[in-house]
Amino acid sequence: EADVKKSGLKYAILRLPFFTDNLYGSLDTIQSQNTIYAGAEGDKKFSTVHIQDATAVAVKVLQSPDDFNGKIVTPTTAPYSYNELVAALSKAVGRDIKYVQVPYNAVKEAFLAKGYPEWQVDGIVELFQLFNADKYDYSNNEVETITGRKPASIEEWTAAHAAAFK
Repeated sequence: EADVKKSGLKYAILRLPFFTDNLYGSLDTIQSQNTIYAGAEGDKKFSTVHIQDATAVAVKVLQSPDDFNGKIVTPTTAPYSYNELVAALSKAVGRDIKYVQVPYNAVKEAFLAKGYPEWQVDGIVELFQLFNADKYDYSNNEVETITGRKPASIEEWTAAHAAAFK
């Protein structure tokens, strides 16, 4: 980002937080064990963005580049916790889904076993550490300001994606 800013070029930076859609990474344990495993404490809130909302914001930025020149845009949903996520998903799929916090080393082992490169796994663990330290709330109204509509809530997102998790 610093190099882009110093370049003298016109720019807008779309800084995307954790994707809500990363929940698909837990598809197998949701379907087979009715459980989501992650490294965050269940009640810690964090910001995410839905791919559809990020795309809508990106389209608007690309359509009106002069309006966003020199700006950093970080579209987000309202922050929520894993406990709130499993409550919404449970309602959407019609069965109880639970959340289990696992230690960081278990998170790392699980992602490495799935074939993720270590640098990426270290980044995932760092995200969970930020969640647990209450340092991952980037909530704002940029989706609504830029697109004219509110971002989908976690309840709306889980309802729209429920069929995949049944």
